[in-house]
Amino acid sequence: MINVDIAFDDRDADLGDFFRRCKENLLELLRDNGGSFNAQEINSPLCNVVYLAAQMPLINANNFFFIAYSHGEIEYLLANDSAYVDSRDASTNIHLFANAFFYCVACLAGSKLGSKLVNGGAHVFIGYRDSFNVLLSQIDVSIELANFAIRMFLTGETVQEAFRLSLSRHEYRIDQLYRNGAVLSAGILVENRTSLVLIGRGDMTLVDFVLA
Repeated sequence: MINVDIAFDDRDADLGDFFRRCKENLLELLRDNGGSFNAQEINSPLCNVVYLAAQMPLINANNFFFIAYSHGEIEYLLANDSAYVDSRDASTNIHLFANAFFYCVACLAGSKLGSKLVNGGAHVFIGYRDSFNVLLSQIDVSIELANFAIRMFLTGETVQEAFRLSLSRHEYRIDQLYRNGAVLSAGILVENRTSLVLIGRGDMTLVDFVLA
């Protein structure tokens, strides 16, 4: 069995539906993989420090996934206008994510939060150091690219190779858009691709997260 906690801010006024659909796509990927996943959905009302303080100790003694779809800032993730994953000294809760593969579809978290999570004991972080932009006119492409690295990891690739394949998939979609004359949309994906970062262990595979 593999523990997977999925935080998603489905009540966000602007991107709540996108965050929810990313979560649904992830659950489909987990089902298609055929493995034994214990998926815990953490929706908007549960995206808060009190809930996570109770939930994370139930799984963080072993390796696990924490996957987040929400807004972000340089040092924290946001839902309901409050930080729920926070690396600021006065309010930090990053110790809760020791042993995590922390996969984050949110703006800015790859700037400081990702490094602090890894320094605090998370094995690896994948996320965006600058803005993450959604192509609302091609929402399925945005969802595909948001989850592509984790999709590749679930097929048995190492973290490093899954990350590389995600960058390549971005390039494929960018080239498609340019060929179709969608220059502005292609430029948005270029910015996302440039912003995507991997911090931590690139050698891990899915097997490392299977509970004995």
